[in-house]
Amino acid sequence: MRAIVALLVVILVLALIGWISFSADSDRPSATIETEKIEQDIEEMGAAARAAGDDLRRAAGDAADELERQQTDDDDAGGDPDGDPDDSPDDDTAESSDPPAEEGPLREREAVEVE
Repeated sequence: MRAIVALLVVILVLALIGWISFSADSDRPSATIETEKIEQDIEEMGAAARAAGDDLRRAAGDAADELERQQTDDDDAGGDPDGDPDDSPDDDTAESSDPPAEEGPLREREAVEVE
């Protein structure tokens, strides 16, 4: 029963958009599939999809250019891209969580293994 209802809904939608037409000529009802209309609509949808893709590609390119321009401006100004002065790599007062190369347990372990 669901399949019949689904088929009727599909036929109704196709008739509403003009892809199927019904007629009753000389006591013989008929249904005509309008292939020219279908081809025309598909071509229009393809052109619209290409235009939307071009617009999307152009917008993505513009966004990438703007991001690159902002990064270049930040690098030229010597500023921090996220605006937080505390984590600037140029800051001599920044503390490192890594021990210096000549000290620490990792360096000692390497020395022991080599010997």
